[in-house]
Amino acid sequence: MISQTRVIALPLLGLLLAPCVVQPPTVTAATQSQTSFSVRRNLTIIGFEVGKSTFSDVQRLLGESHVFNEDGTDESPRSICYVSALSGDNTTMIFTSGSAGAWKTISQIRFVSHRLGRDCARSPLVRRSMTTSGLLRLGMSRQAVRRLMGVPFKSDAHSCSYRHTSLREVMGNGRTIYVDVVVGVNLHSSTDGVDEIEIYKTETT
Repeated sequence: MISQTRVIALPLLGLLLAPCVVQPPTVTAATQSQTSFSVRRNLTIIGFEVGKSTFSDVQRLLGESHVFNEDGTDESPRSICYVSALSGDNTTMIFTSGSAGAWKTISQIRFVSHRLGRDCARSPLVRRSMTTSGLLRLGMSRQAVRRLMGVPFKSDAHSCSYRHTSLREVMGNGRTIYVDVVVGVNLHSSTDGVDEIEIYKTETT
């Protein structure tokens, strides 16, 4: 009886210590539905939604911020960034748009617990206590992420990724065009909990 108890206890202990490090899950209709719900409910933060909000929307609420190219070329994604204006709070937000969004509609939002090597505008609305519309936040434990989001699509010792893909039909030149829509959430963790959250939406034909 003792040896059987140990065999059962060890996997449970491993699950508690490393909840984001898992084997690739078996894809079922139930897990796909859970992933879709978990991802889609986290695509908004402080009123900005990836795939809908624009640079103008962001600057209207958070203030003017310099637009910079990610790699310095005309076709590269463009971003604006903000850092918390609160004393002792280094939280930074980066909003990014690429060619699919005409370099205006936000396709990615990142918020991190440290300052970047850029001159970001300051805003009191940017703060560590921010949460996504689905309650993801900086500083939360990986156990809390797992309880909130379910089984990750991909993971390692310091990160978890959740992704959902779908097809959208649009009409173009008198024919139906299928657009691949990918929405996702990426999280990175350190000893102090989650220190980076990225939410994104991409559409390709």
